[in-house]
Amino acid sequence: TVRMNCSVGKAKNGDLLVLCGGWSGRGPAGDPQKPPDLRTRTLRPIICRSANGGRTWQEEGEIPGPPPTVMGRDNEYIPFGQIQIGADGSLGAAVYLVRGNRREARFLQSLDDGKTWNDRIMLNPSGNETALLHCGGGRWIAASREFNLGSNDMRLEQFVSTDDARSWWRVRALTLGRQITGHLLRLRDGRTLL
Repeated sequence: TVRMNCSVGKAKNGDLLVLCGGWSGRGPAGDPQKPPDLRTRTLRPIICRSANGGRTWQEEGEIPGPPPTVMGRDNEYIPFGQIQIGADGSLGAAVYLVRGNRREARFLQSLDDGKTWNDRIMLNPSGNETALLHCGGGRWIAASREFNLGSNDMRLEQFVSTDDARSWWRVRALTLGRQITGHLLRLRDGRTLL
């Protein structure tokens, strides 16, 4: 297998967390020129934790499979971006589903500091690789890579939540076409850097 799709961050207790997905196919060993065969099966993401700053890691299980919707049935989540701590102390992570040329970004939540994860809500019905930023209180910002079906147009769209990630809505396009993917960072002076 090849493990490569990750959502990374810190738990409330300071442990490093990684939700790590991947694919069942990979190029030949020692051949960096041949990419993984992405037509193979998507792997269920595993939960990895380090309590010593990344020197050693423990695998703590897997995140659950998606709900049996059209996109979720016989599919697995693909994690992306940073894990964030919400106003209620829960952890949040962005994942997405792929089926053919369709994408769907979702928000996962952990109520036990990253040990287990649950699908909370749809974030972007046409999105995939989504960066999250908790802005304090119940405010969240997401920069979501969006695909327009039937076109080659991909861009970052801004989504926000003001109820601690219980609901999300689109605000605006953040970039021109083919300017993807993003990361959100809160600067010391309070500004947000994309």
